[in-house]
Amino acid sequence: MTDQSVKRRDGGKRQKIMDVARKLFYERGYYRTTVDDIAREAGVAKGTVYLYFKSKVELLLNIIEAEHISLLDFLQEISRLQLNPMEKLSRFIDRMWDILYSARHMLAMAELSQRRIIFEEGFKDMYMNRVVPLRRAIMMNLKSIVDEGIEMGMFRKINSDFAVRWMLFSIPGAFYGSEGRVRYEDREIIKDLIFRGLAGR
Repeated sequence: MTDQSVKRRDGGKRQKIMDVARKLFYERGYYRTTVDDIAREAGVAKGTVYLYFKSKVELLLNIIEAEHISLLDFLQEISRLQLNPMEKLSRFIDRMWDILYSARHMLAMAELSQRRIIFEEGFKDMYMNRVVPLRRAIMMNLKSIVDEGIEMGMFRKINSDFAVRWMLFSIPGAFYGSEGRVRYEDREIIKDLIFRGLAGR
């Protein structure tokens, strides 16, 4: 068996574990999901989970990191399209909302809204080293779109750095402590608030 085939086999198993963990974390919550649960649903031994991920915290961080990479890739893709800034932001909000909506049960739980997870061993360091740089890259790309809208007169002259930070915190903020009452169509309310704020009307 070649090294390449081993990588393909291992990569598939690793991804399956991540997919199952994501589903269980988002449906049940991080603390209500055990590594045993993940291994059982993924059809692997518990030791196999630890072969790819040193801890449940690292597994969660890998999921968060992967979703930030996906969001950044999508943002860079739409930035290259011949769309006006409002259309670009609209597509970005749609994608971000889809990710957050799938995680709405976990986001609504106190374990996240009260930031309990950040006190888990290793979480803060891994988040700062792996996720924060991705968040900064997302913010820079969003800032370019907002600045473009300001230059075109589509958005009012505002502090684009602040506007982007507010946007990235307000969208997930809709889910915290919501007890699962957020509807998918509430995305349009978020868009309306964001675009009215940017346009100044």
